[in-house]
Amino acid sequence: MHAFKMTDITNKSNAQLNEHSIGEKSFSESVLANIREPLLVLDESLKVMTANKAFYKLFKVDENETLGVRIYDLGNTDWDLPELRTLLEKIIPNQSVIEDFQVTHTFPKIGELILRVNARQVKCEHTSQKLILLSIEDITEKQKSKNLREQYTKELEDQIKVRTIELRNANHALTLKNENLIKMNAELEAFAYVSSHDLQEPLRKIRTLASRLIDVEKDNLSEKGHFYFDMMQDSAGRMQTLISDLLSFSKLNNVERKFESTDLNVLIREVQSNLSDLIEEKNATIEVSEFCDVDVIVFQFKQLITNLITNALKFSKPGVPPHITIDCENKAGWDLKLDSLISDIEYCHITFSDNGIGFEEEYNEKIFEVFQRLHQRDDYAGTGIGLATVRKIVNNHSGKVTATGRVGKGSTFDIYLPVINSPEKNTP
Repeated sequence: MHAFKMTDITNKSNAQLNEHSIGEKSFSESVLANIREPLLVLDESLKVMTANKAFYKLFKVDENETLGVRIYDLGNTDWDLPELRTLLEKIIPNQSVIEDFQVTHTFPKIGELILRVNARQVKCEHTSQKLILLSIEDITEKQKSKNLREQYTKELEDQIKVRTIELRNANHALTLKNENLIKMNAELEAFAYVSSHDLQEPLRKIRTLASRLIDVEKDNLSEKGHFYFDMMQDSAGRMQTLISDLLSFSKLNNVERKFESTDLNVLIREVQSNLSDLIEEKNATIEVSEFCDVDVIVFQFKQLITNLITNALKFSKPGVPPHITIDCENKAGWDLKLDSLISDIEYCHITFSDNGIGFEEEYNEKIFEVFQRLHQRDDYAGTGIGLATVRKIVNNHSGKVTATGRVGKGSTFDIYLPVINSPEKNTP
């Protein structure tokens, strides 16, 4: 019988253990080598026992200058960082596991890196040696993107705060302006009342008394006296007309806007009837095409037609009978090619043309301003409010009016009104 010695068994066991340890080490190193994140294994003295390929690649070092080197001495003390010393010497011995420990450092060969370090203390089963496993993630780009987003968010928040303050201040200023406008409107209404009663009455009396004086004292007045009385009556009449026009203009903002489907031919005939004496005096002709029904504020639109016809009669050429043409056609907004019109709304396009004295192109817009006069009062009577009233009325109808003229060739006024009018919906 063959006898086995204890020493043989012991030697055999030690050999098996060594082979087993070598196999485990080889397996562990293979696992570490294939992990994408940089990894380091440190011994108790914080020397590098193992590093994987990802570590060498990221930090541009090789095995000869890494293995067996204390971590603080790596790369000419590149790793001798206060944060890393705190982690390895104070935190790890007490907590064993640390996650998401962030380190920012500028490496001479690489530049600034922002690293997220996870550390774990492990015990080697065969040697009882305490090891430290460090996994390192390069989060430089992620952190920079995050910082940029945070910076953008902060800037946006700051802009919103500034804009909010500006809007709050603007709203406050607008509230004050509205309050002032309410007060001014109240004052204007009071002025309108005074104008229509307290001012008009004295003017009527002046004209009446002047007429009586002329009748009673006509034989005693000199030619110059008659001239002065005529001037006085004319001035009082102009003042009455101006006050009346101002009242009409100011009321356009205050009256209720009640739209009615209306045949414009009916309104034009009514205006012609009201102006028949002036039309006959001027020997004028008015040519009107067929009109469709349009939603209008009736009394305002009669005022508009009156003002435009009166304007054409007033500014006619001396010795030339006025000829006024009023045309109408319906078109969609996109066909009219005006920026201020809504493309998918149907408009009634009304044109007032005359053969009068016309005006220069530079006055295409100014002609609608209050008190804008292109001629001397002695040449052509008027208050300079009529066309401003026309524009105000068109605005009240959510429409647009334009004017074109040629000196000595006449004027044309183009009006565009929504066929079905709802101010809340149609305002451009």
